Amino acid sequence: MKNNPEILLMQKPEEEARRANPPPRKAWPSSPKSVTALAPLRQSAGAKPGLSAKKLKVTVVLDPAELLTIAAVDGVARMILCIALPDRTVTADIATKSLRRAQKAITDTGTENVAVIVQGALVAGDKIADAGLSAQPKGPKPPNKVVVE
Repeated sequence: MKNNPEILLMQKPEEEARRANPPPRKAWPSSPKSVTALAPLRQSAGAKPGLSAKKLKVTVVLDPAELLTIAAVDGVARMILCIALPDRTVTADIATKSLRRAQKAITDTGTENVAVIVQGALVAGDKIADAGLSAQPKGPKPPNKVVVE
């Protein structure tokens, strides 16, 4: 019944109307001392408890092969990465040194054996603030090749 196409078509305009006119946000008290201000909200039927957050932390998994194509310019301390996602493009300001380290880890272990991630806080304008780039090997480090002459 849930996957009935007619019901899905009827629900779609309702969802679009809800997205176009979101309900007004409730101003939550910033101080834990004002618990009495939350009492009326908790007592109303169907009300869900609300929480506030300082920031939204994101972790973006990158393709190691694509990261190798980016040139790390000498003498530049920071650079901006543009990361294309299915529904948006975000930017991250990272240290060039971390890009070099990640590229070295990829070339040492191979593109299949490393996970490359960007972590930070998502802020307005689709920017990742305080971004850090890291490359983590997926398995044990391959043995060093010894050349016997």
